[in-house]
Amino acid sequence: MRQRWRLAEIRAEDYAFVLLSRLVNALEEKGGHTALLSAHDLAWAPCLGGLILGLRHLGLGGWAPAEATAIEAEITAWQKEGGFANNKENALRLKASLERLQRLTEVYSELLLELLPPKAQALGNALGVALHAIQTFTEADIRANVVFQVSKLTTLLLRAVRAAAGCSSWDPLVAGTVVGKLVDMQQLDPAKIAEFKEPAVVLLRSATGDEEIAGSGPMLKGVILTQDLPHLSHLGVRARQERVPFATLDDSTLLHSTVKPLVGKQVALTVSPDDVTLTAATEAQAAQAATADAAASGSSAKTQMPASGNAGSISKVSSPRLLALLDCMPSLAGAKASACAKLEQVSLEAKGPEAFQTPRGCCVPFGVMDVAIKALPRQQQDRYKQLMEVSETAGLHELTGVAADLQELVSGLRLPDQVLSNLQSTFPPGSLLICRSSANVEDLAGLSGAGLYDSVPNVPIDRPDDISAAVAAVWASLYTRRAILSRRAARVKQSDACMAVLVQELLTPTYSFVLHTASPMGNDPSTAEVEIAAGLGETLASGKRGSAWRLAVNKSTGSVKTLAFANFSEALLPATSVPGMSAGQPVAAVTATGSMLAGVGPASNRTGGLYSKALAGASGPARSSGYSWSGSSLSSHDGSSTNGGNGGNGKSVDEDGVSGGRVYDCVGRVMDYSRHELSKSADARLALGRRIGAVAGVLERQFGGAQDVEGCLVGDLLYIVQTRPQP
Repeated sequence: MRQRWRLAEIRAEDYAFVLLSRLVNALEEKGGHTALLSAHDLAWAPCLGGLILGLRHLGLGGWAPAEATAIEAEITAWQKEGGFANNKENALRLKASLERLQRLTEVYSELLLELLPPKAQALGNALGVALHAIQTFTEADIRANVVFQVSKLTTLLLRAVRAAAGCSSWDPLVAGTVVGKLVDMQQLDPAKIAEFKEPAVVLLRSATGDEEIAGSGPMLKGVILTQDLPHLSHLGVRARQERVPFATLDDSTLLHSTVKPLVGKQVALTVSPDDVTLTAATEAQAAQAATADAAASGSSAKTQMPASGNAGSISKVSSPRLLALLDCMPSLAGAKASACAKLEQVSLEAKGPEAFQTPRGCCVPFGVMDVAIKALPRQQQDRYKQLMEVSETAGLHELTGVAADLQELVSGLRLPDQVLSNLQSTFPPGSLLICRSSANVEDLAGLSGAGLYDSVPNVPIDRPDDISAAVAAVWASLYTRRAILSRRAARVKQSDACMAVLVQELLTPTYSFVLHTASPMGNDPSTAEVEIAAGLGETLASGKRGSAWRLAVNKSTGSVKTLAFANFSEALLPATSVPGMSAGQPVAAVTATGSMLAGVGPASNRTGGLYSKALAGASGPARSSGYSWSGSSLSSHDGSSTNGGNGGNGKSVDEDGVSGGRVYDCVGRVMDYSRHELSKSADARLALGRRIGAVAGVLERQFGGAQDVEGCLVGDLLYIVQTRPQP
């Protein structure tokens, strides 16, 4: 009987393939996506119904059933609303769900391309099948699969809704015009870019969010990323600060027809707030760019900054000490902790629509890490000094090992007992903490260091060994390979970089947001732009594929314009905030969180996921750091224990020397945006946008200029977690 059910499923899927094929052909005969633009909502019904049919087959086949169910619910809800051809916001909302579906079909096809060829090769060789048939087997299998027709129909509908919404397949992030050789790269590799002999525009296939623009050298002139990226992500901020034109293109048809043919040729990339153009460069454009590069190179040689010119001045404590948040100053605790101290003061005075909260916090100041190093045996102290000296001049290949050794040594440091005791008494029993970097080489005007250093969340207040290990992990992030390269690009001596650790009470947010109080494209300082995602803010800051709710808010008039709808597949939460997923001391989760983060199917653990820097190559998924938190010490997956207080580092480092990050489990919840007011209600977007816009205004006034802000909503309370000068 089971075999009969399986055969019936295969035949039903074959029939669905035929139906979808006929639907796509009929639509193309009537004019394709252009016909839908002038059609009644009823004309969209069979198209969207066909997608739902295909989604059900994918889900019932066992491929990402929760994701398929969520997308089906969204498309069904938006279909009932209708108005795609004459209502821009409705078109944008459907566009978000269709782009999410497009990601699902692409990942499915990529999986088949990874799994089937070696098996087809082995079986074909054994059976004596012709080589041509073996080589084309996987492609033929994909083209005969329902996913192929779903992808074709999704592409057709995406063209229609993009046209209805007035959107291009291009998405501009950083404006500018550059000329260079178009180079296709799977990931942004500074070592490879350093070998370039001429200026390059990189066609980047994927991003993790950890990529360092400045560390890639002067030959990197522009970036085209072939996936969605939040505009205010750390990678976007770094590109903006370095003034490197940056655009995304998440349209495989346009990529292969327009961009790929230009690979290896000189191109002119122009990114404006409204459009992106990529063309073959003329001889005149190439010559003009070469002249400008030569002039810029000569000018920079004459005006070269002295070493450590960008590092903030510091005053190190000479004995173990913990600073109350209000006592934090830039010289003692870094710009981030100092800004948080001012935020707390401002929050006490802000009233009415400008009111906001700040999380409880304290800081391990500059100098405590030096105290911890002096507690090491003499041999390890000498080793640290030797590695620091080598890090100043080590070549790119040698630097990988040097960075790994530095991180291993520093991550094994022990926070002094006096500091631990004072820290624990700062927070209520049962609290969860987040340990965040506050270096003298980040959050400065002209040197944001966005996402460059690590944070460690979900640390229980009642586990001193874990607190110590988390602080040491943040210290160690000062010596990642990309952090060292970034400081070299800024001409900051490695020995002048210092790390304080800001410790805050971890919030369990309904929504997290990143706010630029002035338009990031620089065309309207009166307008703030905010990106919002459900759950923890790492979804926004990292290079996670997908889009956020993006709102433009006029700070004077209070008008709110919806620029994009969210379509991240998952929201991230601390495990303790999800029923049945508690780990360690439980904390009180916000009641609203469960209903706002409406997921389908079970929550999935993300061991080493949040804030973890141990990622596979950009073409693959994030891999586990090799460690998960267990009890008061770190337990490796092989069963051994590495305690932060006994000299073991408990830290995994990838082949690029990037820290693995010791983190507690976080939980990914599949999102169904048809159950979110921010997707369903224009009034909800207006109310939240105005509230955030009012806070943007007070922050600009108090901090003396445009700000790059991170915050969240916990129930009805709006929190500002940090602010820094906007690049």
